[in-house]
Amino acid sequence: MKDIDRLPTKTLAELPEMLVAEEIADYLRTTRQTVHCWIRKGIIPSTRIGRVVRISKKDFQALLESSKTQGAKQISVSNE
Repeated sequence: MKDIDRLPTKTLAELPEMLVAEEIADYLRTTRQTVHCWIRKGIIPSTRIGRVVRISKKDFQALLESSKTQGAKQISVSNE
């Protein structure tokens, strides 16, 4: 089964306060590579703790809310 075919396993409220790319990918039903691309482009704010990139649930919720209020955002995932 492809990464994007899996269903989210948790609701937003059930997610921990600090998330990893895989948890965001599961929630959005996308791939980890896409989430890492958004992090590199600054679309998703993140913090590096050791070798692991973490995203605060608060920042993730804010991103979801801003997408809702501004209408659908198109996020380009080119390899530039």
